[in-house]
Amino acid sequence: MAHSVSARKRIRQSEKKQIYNRAIKREIATLIKGLDTQLEKKDGEEARKALNICVSKLDKAQKKGVLHKNTVANRKSSLWRRLNTALAEA
Repeated sequence: MAHSVSARKRIRQSEKKQIYNRAIKREIATLIKGLDTQLEKKDGEEARKALNICVSKLDKAQKKGVLHKNTVANRKSSLWRRLNTALAEA
C-alpha cells in the first residue's frame, strides 16, 4: 500500500485513467464487430462507412495515448486487408 500522499494520488489517477482507457478500447472492439457483421452481409458500402469510423476512432485513441502507434497501424492494416478480401470475393 502506498504511504505518501503523492503515491496515493498517483494510484487514484491511474485507476481513473484505466477506466477511461478500457471504455475507449471496448468502444473500438464494438465498432470492429460491427464492421465484421457488415463484411459477413457482403455490404460493401456500409462496410466502408464502418471501416472509416473504426479508423477514425483508432486514430483518436492513438492521439490520446490509449493505444500505441504501431498497434493502431497494425489494426488499421488488418481491417483494410479484411475489407479488400471480402470485396474481392463478392
